[in-house]
Amino acid sequence: MSRSYPHGLIRGGLMLMTALSPIPFASAIAAPDDQAALRASPHREKAAFRPSSAEERLEVRATRKPVGGGLMTGHTGTTAQSTVTKEAFDLLRPSANAATLVETVPGVIATTGDPTGLFDGGSISIRGFDRNLIGFTVDGVPMNDASTYDFVLTANNDSENYCNVVVTQAGSDPLSPQRGEIGGSMAYHTCAPTKARKAFIEQTGGSYDLVRTFARYNTGAMLDGRLTNYISFSRSTASVYNQDKGGILKYHGDLRSHLDLGAGNTIDLMAFRDYKYGGKNRNVTLAQYRAYGYDNGYGTDLDSFLGLNPTPVAGTAQTAVYANTGAAVPYTAHNLPYYGMMNTVGDRWLITLAGHFAPTPHTRLTVQPYYHHQYGGSTAETLLKEASSLHRAVDLNGDGDTKDAVVVNSFSQSAFDRIGNLLRLEQDIGPVTIEGGYWFERLFQHQSNPFQSINEDGTVDDILFSSAANLLQEATGRVLQNRLWKTDMTTHQLSVGATGRFFHDRLLVTLGTRWQQNARRFENLPSDQAQSYKWYAVERDFTRMMPSAGARYFITPNHQVFASISTGQRLPPNFVDQQLVDKKTGAIGAAPDISAETSVSMDWGYRFQHKWFNMQVTGFDIEFYNRIGLFANPFDPLAAATYANLGGTHNRGAELEIGTTPWRGFSFYGSATYTSAKMAADIPYPSGGTTVYLPTKGKQFYNTPPWIGVAQMTYRNGPVSGSLRVRYVGRSDTTLTNDQSAAPYATVDLSVGYRFPTVTLAEGIAMSAPKLLINVTNIFNKGYLTPTGGVNPNSYNLAASGPGASTPTYTLGSPRAVSATFSAEF
Repeated sequence: MSRSYPHGLIRGGLMLMTALSPIPFASAIAAPDDQAALRASPHREKAAFRPSSAEERLEVRATRKPVGGGLMTGHTGTTAQSTVTKEAFDLLRPSANAATLVETVPGVIATTGDPTGLFDGGSISIRGFDRNLIGFTVDGVPMNDASTYDFVLTANNDSENYCNVVVTQAGSDPLSPQRGEIGGSMAYHTCAPTKARKAFIEQTGGSYDLVRTFARYNTGAMLDGRLTNYISFSRSTASVYNQDKGGILKYHGDLRSHLDLGAGNTIDLMAFRDYKYGGKNRNVTLAQYRAYGYDNGYGTDLDSFLGLNPTPVAGTAQTAVYANTGAAVPYTAHNLPYYGMMNTVGDRWLITLAGHFAPTPHTRLTVQPYYHHQYGGSTAETLLKEASSLHRAVDLNGDGDTKDAVVVNSFSQSAFDRIGNLLRLEQDIGPVTIEGGYWFERLFQHQSNPFQSINEDGTVDDILFSSAANLLQEATGRVLQNRLWKTDMTTHQLSVGATGRFFHDRLLVTLGTRWQQNARRFENLPSDQAQSYKWYAVERDFTRMMPSAGARYFITPNHQVFASISTGQRLPPNFVDQQLVDKKTGAIGAAPDISAETSVSMDWGYRFQHKWFNMQVTGFDIEFYNRIGLFANPFDPLAAATYANLGGTHNRGAELEIGTTPWRGFSFYGSATYTSAKMAADIPYPSGGTTVYLPTKGKQFYNTPPWIGVAQMTYRNGPVSGSLRVRYVGRSDTTLTNDQSAAPYATVDLSVGYRFPTVTLAEGIAMSAPKLLINVTNIFNKGYLTPTGGVNPNSYNLAASGPGASTPTYTLGSPRAVSATFSAEF
């Protein structure tokens, strides 16, 4: 079967940033070992209880051996946390994205939507909260989107450079640099450079034309051993798995430096550039899946696609044969988009500089600036009417009139620059550590939706939509836009906390609060969308105090209990201020009166930590208020869809996590989660000339299966390593009335690795311990569906039938895929 890749040679590669700016104050750059990385985490754990002489005969909780094959570590903090380490990453397919790295963690549901991990799509949630409610940081920098608070699973660092990921399932941390952290957080830490000079090369090939090359060079110690650095680069390609054309091309580069100034003072630099262009996997309805199964890709028939636009005839109104309803069966060219028009584009870079200073033995200061740039979006087929412009009608097909409707390619684009800084000061006063922090960020975002004509070969001239000369324009040179938004936001956050360690560290108590102010200005620039063709601006201010508290107590050195309570918020997305122009009158309406989503999160639990066995049992209770939803008015099709506060949900449940240390090379890991996420009220909806209340009270919330579980057996002995993983995800409701759902499923993954002896290539040159790794995901090729969200933030399906009905869509679960990876150090 022949496959084609994105048109042309994609510009990219390693382009490292030349500007410095500011970084949030969550976690600092990761240190070489896991414990140091945890100390740098925003949820940093204090020193553990040390047994007295009478207790030294008892088993101490900590162990240096990897627990559960690297899927678990010995936490001692006041909240539920899980850490996945590099030992586990080394057995995964190297192209694994951020979701795959944490799919074993209790409370986490992670799907990728494709077997290679390179394509956008998929989802991740914690305790029933989607990723736009989860704080996501890389070396302390907030990576969530500026407007939707979502994050891109595939963009941040190559998996070879991660040392661990710390998942905090419980609410919000007082020192966290986030505007939307309600459903916990995921803190990714990169590895520090080594003092030994060496190169690492890795080559992967596999199913669906996966080809990936990764190379990293450690410079070794410089400046009398004080400076260490590495630079890495990867290039990845793959094909869309369920159609015979289309693919993706991705470049990524990382830079990491560590400077030791002595006396506990260090400076760390981390920078990356990520560029990606290519196709995307298609979401389907339940009817489409039942009709075609996994043969549900985009259309690849160029002649049929080009035939949508009729031959132009001057003076005659012509409309392309086009519906693109999305739910139609059987498929035809008019309702199945052409693969060449359905692409994703991403160009992102980040630079952070973290200074850690110790003015006195009991004082620690962190200064962490960052600069983060993101440009990206997705393209789609669009039917554009020549007379739809409210400024001036445009002849799109060159036939001399403006009476036609033509299929073109549109680009939903978002670009932002965020500049921030974190200051954090810690002072030890006896058994108490006082912490203070200040987070500042300035955000500039631009969102647009331009169009391009389609060439006779089914392509467009500018795959990045970056040059106005290639975009559709009026005669005046004004670019046609379906939206044109500008958002500026300034964030100030002051945090203060205290951590007390009493009774020889048996008792750990934490108290903290943060005051956060967000001043946001949304500016709608005139565009060709009927509800946005006039200029207007909306200014909002969101200010909130968010306290938290927690405690942990060692009953014995092996047994501990913990409990915590925290509050959080997520700001309404800037989408709430769109489309305020009345189509009928042209009047600019008032911005909706909408509140930030807030939460109160409690968790409590028990940990048992032994040299052979670790266990954590957690109960949680989360009250979520003012959930925001997006709904259309069925009685006024000219009215814009409206964002509104819908009430709340009550999430409660329990989690179990267990792991063993290696015995004769074998170690076991298991996790299980039960989640009840019940909606607090029925949702009012206009129907039949009146308002009806949809039966949502007490129903399980969208994409929150009651049961999930993971079991993995890992083997490491001499040159041989491997793992066998089983994941189970229960039934997931896809409407708020629970009248449609995705069936439960289980998948099995296998990894097998063998490390060969060192090979001498020439005098002074050796290939150190080369390794071959085989990965097989979804061994039994289980077909399954996972729910997808709407196009806009917070757009949920109310029901599949009856009042408020819309058609839920699903992501096809990743099919079986096999890959082989060869790696070696030099």
